Amino acid sequence: MAKKDVMIIGFCMALLLIINVSALYVQDDNQISFGHPLRIENVSAPDLAPGETGILKIYLKNSAAYSMTDLRAKITLPSQLQFIDDVNEVRVSEIKSNEEKEVDYRIIALPTSAEGIYSASLSINYLSHFGVNTFNVGEENSDNYSFGIVIKSQPSLFVQVDSSNIYNEKKTGAITLTFVNNGTSNIKFLTVNLHQSSDYEILSSDTYYVGDLDSNDYQTVVYNIKVNSKASDINLPIDISYRDSMNNQYSQKLNPSFKMVDGSEIGKTNSLSISTILLIIVVLGIVGYIIYARFAKKRNKNFK
Repeated sequence: MAKKDVMIIGFCMALLLIINVSALYVQDDNQISFGHPLRIENVSAPDLAPGETGILKIYLKNSAAYSMTDLRAKITLPSQLQFIDDVNEVRVSEIKSNEEKEVDYRIIALPTSAEGIYSASLSINYLSHFGVNTFNVGEENSDNYSFGIVIKSQPSLFVQVDSSNIYNEKKTGAITLTFVNNGTSNIKFLTVNLHQSSDYEILSSDTYYVGDLDSNDYQTVVYNIKVNSKASDINLPIDISYRDSMNNQYSQKLNPSFKMVDGSEIGKTNSLSISTILLIIVVLGIVGYIIYARFAKKRNKNFK
């Protein structure tokens, strides 16, 4: 073989080696520049009330120029939540370049869970395939993420007229309103405002600050009013405002009512009560006995 041919062959082999090494380094640089080529596009975590179930959805996207296979996405939940059927890991066979996949988990908030924001974590393991001409085909990768899950419920509050000492013969008095939290969410900063009306005149303050009202608890507010209407039903338009345990603001319009009745229907009459009558009978009996005893004693002296 001529010396010139040997030199040409050697030059070609050196050139191929340089090209392969350059390709390897370029591919490695691309891998470094990607950072986290598998991204979480979105986490759809339901707001769960204690004892409620929901679907936790994770949306993954392959932003790299190569495919990924054998993906294993594992969720670690806080102690306040559990998986349904104990399925905490989802497998995906392949995510192609620029493809998006959804992985779902069925979860439940424990009935004893307190409301709040709880941290969960996601770990993902997968194989990256950069191409057939490089040495790192099928390289194993892992990524870790964290996100929050909210446990809360919609506040539930109602009001009722607990008592009243107002009736047709006595139109000035006190109305006691009871506010009941019949939901699982605690209520904070409860404020109550009674609107003025042509049916009545408010003799006390029209606004009261109640404060905190825990689940399955109640508080009372007393209004002094003077009824001006001859209607049998008196409506009490009330505005309330409060915050839940997550500091979300709520406002409601409530309209409790009470009936105007005759005093005789509730035992408020001018006639003597049974107890008063009995007391009079007893007093008269004692007086009669004293008079009789004195009369008998005097008569006995006259006969001596």
